[in-house]
Amino acid sequence: MQHRSNQGEAPVGRAAGKSAGGIALPAEWTRLFAAAGGEAGASQAPTLGFLLELLQDEPAVSRIEIAPVLLETVAKGRLGRAVPLDPKQLLSAGLPDAETRLAASVLGLPQTQRKGRTYAQLSGVFGDALLGEILNAAPSLLGGVAGLRLSLGKPRPLDWDWQLERDGRQKLLPKLPAHQRLIRVGGLWYLDPERAELGPLDGDAAEVALIGAPPLAPEYAEALSERVAASPWAARIPAPQAFDAVQRADFAPKPVMIFQALTRHARIGAGTPPLAYARLAFDYGGERLPGRGGEATVRRVRNGKLVEIIRKRAEELARMERLEAFGLAPAVDC
Repeated sequence: MQHRSNQGEAPVGRAAGKSAGGIALPAEWTRLFAAAGGEAGASQAPTLGFLLELLQDEPAVSRIEIAPVLLETVAKGRLGRAVPLDPKQLLSAGLPDAETRLAASVLGLPQTQRKGRTYAQLSGVFGDALLGEILNAAPSLLGGVAGLRLSLGKPRPLDWDWQLERDGRQKLLPKLPAHQRLIRVGGLWYLDPERAELGPLDGDAAEVALIGAPPLAPEYAEALSERVAASPWAARIPAPQAFDAVQRADFAPKPVMIFQALTRHARIGAGTPPLAYARLAFDYGGERLPGRGGEATVRRVRNGKLVEIIRKRAEELARMERLEAFGLAPAVDC
């Protein structure tokens, strides 16, 4: 008999995770030995990351909330899916000691449940220190895994400017470029999306507290200018704009009707035609004021001058009665 040898065959070795008798080892033992041997099948340790969200309670200032997550690493070191991390998973997550302490610091803060994750609001001196450490030590993602990966920006000096409102009041705010955002933690921070940087604005607690100052009425501008000039902040806070005497404007109210259609409402059934309605406003020399409510005296800045408009309620009511005579009825909940 002729012996046929298959030259392409290699000696059969033991399958990974199996003993000489072909019995598979438990999965946990297989994982431990694979990790020790650096085998390709060993599961890769997760990466600690933080998802950042900006919440805007005030028009010019945002606050920041942060959620710790475990990030999966995919091809070429890119970050994949973000798995929420909670206190029960922390000790078994296999993170290095420094990352475990960092995650524990965030999870120890008051939490808010949102989007299937737990977010902690950073505040106070502790929040400033923690945010700086997070930006230095872990991937910090604004807008999800596919969003902006932020780094810690250099501290900047805190300079101020006055924001002029329509009625002549002025609000004191930190001076930032138009594309950057202001964030309040314990101190003040800036967000620079173009450079993907989040950094602190230098200023002591007393100066940072100025962000909570109410808008300044025009009649107090000169007095505050003198107080600022004699303060330690004179080099960083400019004098507010001072107006001449208030000019009184005498305008006749002109009714303005804004017609709209309501297509979705709890009281509108399916297949019902849209409900037509109109909003009433009054035009005082180009300044449109609401038909309901509002102050009897309204101030506006026009061409650098402060103008005071006194509403003529009797004429407004006369025009409303004339509209009712045409068949229009006041709306209750539109």
